Amino acid sequence: MRYNNPLKGVILAYDSVHIPNKYCLVDEVQVHQRLLVKFRLLVFRPRVGICVVGRVHKVDVDHINVLVYGIFNASIIASTDLPTDFVYQVTDNVWRNPILDETIGVGTVLYIRISKILHSGNLLAMECSLIGDGVGLLR
Repeated sequence: MRYNNPLKGVILAYDSVHIPNKYCLVDEVQVHQRLLVKFRLLVFRPRVGICVVGRVHKVDVDHINVLVYGIFNASIIASTDLPTDFVYQVTDNVWRNPILDETIGVGTVLYIRISKILHSGNLLAMECSLIGDGVGLLR
């Protein structure tokens, strides 16, 4: 899936394709023809501040990698986007919050807030946070 700059998102699906006029004009000067096509698009258009659901697929000492909706890459930077109560457990390769008895490891489902959107060329990635109201582990 590719990031589409004019749409500021990624096209997930399309339907209702309709070609109102099945003919186009061919001009001896123009090498391109234009044909009007109407359709509906489903676009994933993330914005800073919204919350999304993701599943942890990699845990490291300085960050957590998450797949948002099973498709899009997101990172949680431990030093800035993880509550200070979480401590990295090297032996288990998890982040653990002993106060709330919560553990973040591979497979954990999180409700996270987008703090930064990164796109380079056709690739989309997000930096997300577990700090603030309305975010955390989904049980």
